[in-house]
Amino acid sequence: MEFVQQGKIQDIDSFLNQIVKLAYETEQIKLDPQLVRQASDYLIQNEHFGLYLLYRSDQITKGSIMLTKEYNIYNGYVQWVQSVYVEKEYRCQNIFRCLFMQFLSLAKENEAKKCKLYVYKENQLAQKVYQKVGMKQNDEIIYEDDFFFNQSAGLKLKENIKISAINNSEELQKYLSSGHKSLSYNIHEEELAKIDMYIGYLKNPYIMASKDQYNLIALYFTEFSDWRFGITIWFYDFISNTDDPKIIEDLLHQILASIRLNSLNFNPIPRCTRIIINKDNGFLINILQNIIPESHYFVYEIVL
Repeated sequence: MEFVQQGKIQDIDSFLNQIVKLAYETEQIKLDPQLVRQASDYLIQNEHFGLYLLYRSDQITKGSIMLTKEYNIYNGYVQWVQSVYVEKEYRCQNIFRCLFMQFLSLAKENEAKKCKLYVYKENQLAQKVYQKVGMKQNDEIIYEDDFFFNQSAGLKLKENIKISAINNSEELQKYLSSGHKSLSYNIHEEELAKIDMYIGYLKNPYIMASKDQYNLIALYFTEFSDWRFGITIWFYDFISNTDDPKIIEDLLHQILASIRLNSLNFNPIPRCTRIIINKDNGFLINILQNIIPESHYFVYEIVL
């Protein structure tokens, strides 16, 4: 009998090695199986971050994917495909397609606006598989500061730049009414209406860096990482009352450095920071290139 099921704690042994093998086969990263076990256990017990889908046949887990959840005031709920793996001896048997169809069913059930994934740029075989199920590469670029797998000295806090929190829509509205503007989008009332709900989903506030009269407010979503047993902070927009690139660079640098130090006490602990922007946003790209490198991923999506 063949079926797709949601992974439970008692199933971890059946797919743990798939996560470990995936990391090595795609990016030559050797994961600690015990850390992955703890991370998988945590995710299963904290479903607001996501869940696992398992393809089972003859009492064998032949393939698995992880689902994570994005809450974005512009795009609404977006569902991400993560950690896709099918055992080598069972590939080319439509196992991924079965897993993906169940993934899409959950996305529609939860009224997702679109589904996304990121894939290693050199992994052309995987990209062809994703294209066959209707996903297309989009125009987004990812910049990345991975301080779990790349434990270099990295970004340092600057003096005289304060980090604080934006806890609700009223606070953000106050800044918007005093001349603060998005660096990527036009913010409308319908987006502001989602902020309180999405801050609740995040279980953490938005972040603001301030120096003198200048502010930079960072909007983000979180992704649970079973490779790292922690979260990746994904920034998708910045709101500021200045368009001076140097000031914005300093404020953004401080936000990214504060994530490394977890100065806002995120739980689980941040392990990586990513910034996702459209490739035609030359203003932000010029700033980011001075702070963190572009990642080695493409972004694929399917609109529902």
